[in-house]
Amino acid sequence: MAESTLSLGYPDYCTEVGYYLGYGRDTVASPTVWSSGQVTEIDAVVQAGYRQFLSPPTPHTWSFLYPLTTLALTASDYDYDLPDAFGGEISQLRYATTDNQFGPVTIVPLDFILSRQEAGTSTGKPVCAALLPKTVTAGSTGQRWRLYLWPTPDSTYTLSYRYKALVAKLTSAAPYPLGGQAHAQTIEAACLAIAEERLNDERGIKHMRWLEMLAASITVDKRASTPEYFGQNLDREGRRYFRPLPTRVLLNGV
Repeated sequence: MAESTLSLGYPDYCTEVGYYLGYGRDTVASPTVWSSGQVTEIDAVVQAGYRQFLSPPTPHTWSFLYPLTTLALTASDYDYDLPDAFGGEISQLRYATTDNQFGPVTIVPLDFILSRQEAGTSTGKPVCAALLPKTVTAGSTGQRWRLYLWPTPDSTYTLSYRYKALVAKLTSAAPYPLGGQAHAQTIEAACLAIAEERLNDERGIKHMRWLEMLAASITVDKRASTPEYFGQNLDREGRRYFRPLPTRVLLNGV
C-alpha cells in the first residue's frame, strides 16, 4: 500500500529542525551541508519530539498505540512470553470463534493465579490471566513481560487481545511515525518545540504552536476511536413488566 504523498516522515522532520537550528536545509540520509555533529543533534531533537508526541503532557492515550494481536495456547502450558513491544497494558483476551468458547479471559492480580496453582493442578479453558514483568539482567534489554493463565489450558486455543505497544525510533529506513498523515504536522510541531527549547533554553511560540496542534490531534483521535453505535439504550424506569406464566406440562392427562 502506497504512503500518502502528504505524509511527513523522518527526513522531513530532520530538514525542518536543521533549518530552524540555523544549519540550513539538507538531506539526513546523505548530508552535504550538515556536519556529523549537526546530524547527531538534529536526530536527537527529532526523536525527543516524537517521544513528546507519543506521551503528550495531557491525559490522553493515543488509540493507535493499541494494536490487536493473537496468542496461540498449547495444552499444559500456562505461561507465555508477550511480544517484545508489549508496553505493560493489556485488554481482556477473547477466544477465537473456532474455539467454540464463550466469555473473555479476565486480567486479575498475579496473587490470584498463584493461590489457585497452590491449591492444586487444574486444567481446562483458561478464564483468567495475570501479567508479570520478567527479570532484566544488567539492563541489556528493555523490560519484557509474561502472561500467566488459570486454569492451565487443556487443549489448543487462540486468544486475541489489544495491548499498549512500545514504539521504535524514526529512521531513514523506517521514516513514518505512528498516527499517519492526520498527525504529521503535530509531530513536526513537537520536534520544533524541542528544538526551540534546546536552542533558546525557553518555551516560546513553537511551544504554543505544538500545544495548539496537539489539541487538534487529540480531537481527531477521539473522533476516529469513538464508535457510532453503543447498543440499545433501553430505559425501563416507570414501566411494568410481567413474567410470563409458566408453561403447563401434562402427564397422563393431569
